[in-house]
Amino acid sequence: METPLSLSPRGARPSSARLARVLHGEAPRHDVDVQVADAADRVAPWLRALVQAETELAVASALGIAQRGARQIVVLGPGLPVRENDDATLAGIVLRLSAAPVRVIVVDRDPIVISEWRQLESDTLRLVQADCSDPDLPALLKAPGAALDPATPTALLAHDLLPWVPDTRVLTRTVKQLTALLRAGGVFSWSHIAPPAVPHRGAEDLTAVLNGFGLPWRARDEQTLLPALTHALPTGAARTRWSPSTASPDLLSGIITLPPAVSPCTQP
Repeated sequence: METPLSLSPRGARPSSARLARVLHGEAPRHDVDVQVADAADRVAPWLRALVQAETELAVASALGIAQRGARQIVVLGPGLPVRENDDATLAGIVLRLSAAPVRVIVVDRDPIVISEWRQLESDTLRLVQADCSDPDLPALLKAPGAALDPATPTALLAHDLLPWVPDTRVLTRTVKQLTALLRAGGVFSWSHIAPPAVPHRGAEDLTAVLNGFGLPWRARDEQTLLPALTHALPTGAARTRWSPSTASPDLLSGIITLPPAVSPCTQP
């Protein structure tokens, strides 16, 4: 299935961050946002509920991690920021945490997202424009602009991120390089929409629709996702049993924790 790239009269290009906001029920900013959301709804009517469930899980994870003592949180792909505290979105929680004694580093490849977060940047809210699968990401996080402090208890949040990694090999490498940034007690929290078994190849059709609009999303089921994650983990890392989230049976989630006795240097 092919869908031609469609531009609004004002020249706006499709954006996964804006699409997520529309799927949450917000008013679209551009005509093309309506086109992408409508096309996605036609082939994957289950997507809106899953996106909303995943957001609820991401918000709960971010708050729980902060409450457990993380003082440095790297948020991968947080979406567009909100102007006021909005505890229903991950972006709203990021703003709330950055106002507390928690340092937040936002990572996103979308220039639209970065440009809006740039207006909110502060000593406790830093930005890195990069793809999560970029081999240079660890160096960028440690550079002066982000200044990731290896000695500070750190958490990585990667919610609604894994469908954007191009293939399983890159997925394994990405998770391995991200968890290698963590020191003892660090946490890697993730969730992933696992497309349900819908008729007419709904997951594959959704991949084709979003790719046709220039959004490189791809469906991944449990059989391909979880082995890639497991092979990437540091030796001895503790993790929850991979299972459907309580938020939705079609939402996989997990929290990986490096206990005090484990160092990322012990990775195979």
